[in-house]
Amino acid sequence: MNKSTTRVRSYFAISGFACPPEQLTNIIGIVPDKSSGGHPDRSGMSYWEIQGAEGHSLEIGDHITNLMQKLAIASSSLRIATELDDDRVERNIFIVIDRIDCHNSRPYLILTPAQSAFLATHKINLIIDMNSG
Repeated sequence: MNKSTTRVRSYFAISGFACPPEQLTNIIGIVPDKSSGGHPDRSGMSYWEIQGAEGHSLEIGDHITNLMQKLAIASSSLRIATELDDDRVERNIFIVIDRIDCHNSRPYLILTPAQSAFLATHKINLIIDMNSG
């Protein structure tokens, strides 16, 4: 497989919260790469996102580790943020794999105990989106 044809993107997002994104930024202590306040024509909820490194590695754990490293300085603040919400708030790590040739190479996921504990402790869902080329 030509590695240059596969692009893997990852990001951590918190959505569905009612407070302004700036308030969540103050709690967590990290400036997001993207954020938006509530939209009256939609759910009225806010969105907050940290982007991971873009690359070609099909080892999904690499991308999770990258995001964990970015979020590590805010680990205790993320725990506080989980206690301030209700059932509408979602915390997700998205792994998006574009233009993958599944005949030559396949993405794989092996979660380490540390990765599993991080996701569980912070109530983070893992969502993997693969687009065949």
